[in-house]
Amino acid sequence: MGVYWEKKDADGKDLPSGMIRLIGRYWHEDPVYKVKLKAVYKTDTLTRTVVVKKPGKLGSTYNGTVKNVFGNQIAINDTIIKTAGIYGIPPQIIKGQIFKESDPKFAPCYRYEPWEDIKYQKKYYAQYFGSGKNFVVTKTGMGNGPAIPNNHTYFPGKEYPRNPITIRNYLADNPYQYIKRKNLEFMNDTTISKKWNEVFKRVKRNNPKLTQRELENKSLEMTMDSLRNKACGRSEYDTIAQTRIMASYGFLQLTHYNTTDLNLYGFTKTSTTQPPEFLNDEAYNFPAYGERMIYYLKKKIGNDLPTNSWSKGYEKTWLDVLDTYNPAEPDYEKDVMNYAKDYLPAGGE
Repeated sequence: MGVYWEKKDADGKDLPSGMIRLIGRYWHEDPVYKVKLKAVYKTDTLTRTVVVKKPGKLGSTYNGTVKNVFGNQIAINDTIIKTAGIYGIPPQIIKGQIFKESDPKFAPCYRYEPWEDIKYQKKYYAQYFGSGKNFVVTKTGMGNGPAIPNNHTYFPGKEYPRNPITIRNYLADNPYQYIKRKNLEFMNDTTISKKWNEVFKRVKRNNPKLTQRELENKSLEMTMDSLRNKACGRSEYDTIAQTRIMASYGFLQLTHYNTTDLNLYGFTKTSTTQPPEFLNDEAYNFPAYGERMIYYLKKKIGNDLPTNSWSKGYEKTWLDVLDTYNPAEPDYEKDVMNYAKDYLPAGGE
């Protein structure tokens, strides 16, 4: 569709009689996309042509180039706008989601998901790690199938693990990914959180001149030594970490296990051509994301994707899609939509 229309405003309220709201979709392959509108009242007819142009920018920040996983500069807005045009997702939502998901912001990212790993190894081992599955890390290697790409060289955050490691040792080596400083909380593990608080109090007594952040860091590192030595933490942490399959990748942080569940953009559990790390490449990350979003959109409004008058309205339907995209995080969809407001298209070419 070149344009979506409805008789509701952005808050889902009915517009005055005779008015409609248009939302244009720039189709990347065409330099100009025109939509002809026709209004009829009794014997009078009025036509207008609306030209949908490529936005000149998306908000006021991150409108230049950023580095991809190969260390090359890419025009991030062009990638977003192309994805938006192909799949029919508002570009401000895509950019808002990148802001929400990426850490550092607007950079290719890797994040191992340890507690999802534990859950999946317990409940779904055969489906994800059983016979014939590729990319399964063992004590002796990083799995069958395509190897971890050597030309992925730019990691402003964490780099891929390239050797087998236990969940315990990965957590101890990378604790800052999994903490909340406010209450000295180690995510999803009360025993480690309790240990950290205990050590913090001891360190504070013995080091009165250290700043709060220095106390937090020193006590956390000491707690991680206890984790390595099995003085705290769960027994499941001694399992080999599935750092390839059970991880999130790229600007939009797609997980390999969910991507293969939906067979997005050629990713499968037995692929001989597309390793999980390809999800950190924008050439794969954005199309897989687009397919995933449209899959959820069709679940909400049907496979035909009507070009007007979605029952819940345009914005509320996308809120539902985002909630389905990440149901585990409270208010995820509201956060993304709020960030999207900062990246509205402007300055058409």
